[in-house]
Amino acid sequence: MDYYTREQLPVLSFEEEPAFLDRAAIRQALYEKPCNLVFVEVRNKLYGLISYGDIIRAGKGRVPVNRNFTALEGKQLARAREILHEKANIREIPATDKDGRLIGMFSQSDDLLYLEYNNPWEGNRYVDASLKLWKTIRFVRAPKDDFRRQRIIDRWLDVIRKRGISCELIDFKDVQKLQRERNIPILIADEETNVGARSVIEALDGDEFYDDVVYTLKSFGRLMSEHSYNELIVKLADSGIKVYNIYFTRDETTEGRRRLWEGMRNWLKQSGARIHNPNVVPSCAQDFYGELNVGDYAAEVGNLQFFIETNNVYTRMKDVQSRYLNVVNGERATVGQPSEAERTVWFFGPCLMVGAYVEDKHTIESFLQERFNREGFSCKVVNYGCFETNYQRMIRLVSTPMKPGDVVVLYVDNLPIPGVESIDLTDILDRNNVPAGWLLNQPLHSNHKVNQIYANELFDRMVRDEVLTSKVNKAESRTTLTRELAVNTLYLDAHFNDFHPQEGERRHARKPVYSRTPLPDRNCVEASRSAVCFADRRRTGTFQLCGTVCDGG
Repeated sequence: MDYYTREQLPVLSFEEEPAFLDRAAIRQALYEKPCNLVFVEVRNKLYGLISYGDIIRAGKGRVPVNRNFTALEGKQLARAREILHEKANIREIPATDKDGRLIGMFSQSDDLLYLEYNNPWEGNRYVDASLKLWKTIRFVRAPKDDFRRQRIIDRWLDVIRKRGISCELIDFKDVQKLQRERNIPILIADEETNVGARSVIEALDGDEFYDDVVYTLKSFGRLMSEHSYNELIVKLADSGIKVYNIYFTRDETTEGRRRLWEGMRNWLKQSGARIHNPNVVPSCAQDFYGELNVGDYAAEVGNLQFFIETNNVYTRMKDVQSRYLNVVNGERATVGQPSEAERTVWFFGPCLMVGAYVEDKHTIESFLQERFNREGFSCKVVNYGCFETNYQRMIRLVSTPMKPGDVVVLYVDNLPIPGVESIDLTDILDRNNVPAGWLLNQPLHSNHKVNQIYANELFDRMVRDEVLTSKVNKAESRTTLTRELAVNTLYLDAHFNDFHPQEGERRHARKPVYSRTPLPDRNCVEASRSAVCFADRRRTGTFQLCGTVCDGG
């Protein structure tokens, strides 16, 4: 959680109470001070708010002022943290004085606080290799007189320029145009600025927001470590495990793709729809569930709740037994799963792999298991889907007792992984002429019919690649390989990547700091790119659906 002062926030002041605001006024306020919220004052007192969701739901018309919001009197940090943890749909909380005047805002994101106390590049051996991908990096200037943001931006400019990379400073209003160049990363200070850009580009102007071009400084720091994950996956593939990496593209180069993405954008305009922690809203339930939508089906299955348990060894789904959702030993039930089989197909990842919007028998895993059984293949499908950080997922991967001949299907950061077969979900949807009503706001949030299409695609690829008929060495165990992967890729990278044996000492000895970074053994739901992290110091947590921005998760 972070705190922003009033001077950092976009505020529109009026003498009379406005019911609606013009889109031009909202755009100008966000240009000057990007944020997820635009604050509306009447006679110097906080009157209402306008958020990204409010703009989306307004369509192309004037935007109604939201009068139903949570606010706190004074800078109550402890109470604000408690509310943000308890209510995942609240991202920000206004702070007022005793007379109702706006004095600041509590934000669920902690980018600025994190960057003030941490250098995510320090000791990261992948930084230089990552930066070689670009000749130039663009930085968005901080708003006028926002010295806190500017100080952090200046620090990163210095770090990058010292590595020989050209840096270009741009204004916030130029992001929409320059992001289309696609080959030059654009770095912005924090998540509030990021959502402000999305509000202008997506919500106000109906344009595409390229979150594989626009990064927060914190998410760009995470990008520097992606080589570690890629390295682990490639090692896994080299060990005799067939790996399929799931991702999706946002381009609209075909009529089918344009239709799908337009439909998914329109879904966000429905009453009750939300980009964070999305659910199946009543107005879309009939299209989404079709013949299954009888009685309370949509209300129950479309709003499933998933419980997560975490300790220093694993993060996994918490066991539960119910009519539509069953989890045993951290594994969601796969219908028709045999007790023994020649090979195992393991699924790792967030919402799509978990099956967030469907019952047990309609997950990708259950459909794929049914196909194996029907076609006579001795395969066991295991659903290890979970809402976890990339680090936690790596721990789970190297702790899973796989053997040569097994298959891994995973979702990482919505990117292809070099050296690994990657499957574009948008391409599958386009080829199968899937109706937009079968999806929520992205290809990872799908209904039972789409899950069956995805499962059939995976089955066909496995047959094509002959992974289901390759010889399996039943005597060979992966215990040694698992331990080797865990040590080389995780432990050494985490603790000794700045160790140089030829010098006989560690360089850049770190001073202890009070870190606000989510620790590996804390509950955390994290989306790639436009990540919003809901971290919790408690050992268990509850998340309705995937709880992410989900590019995906």
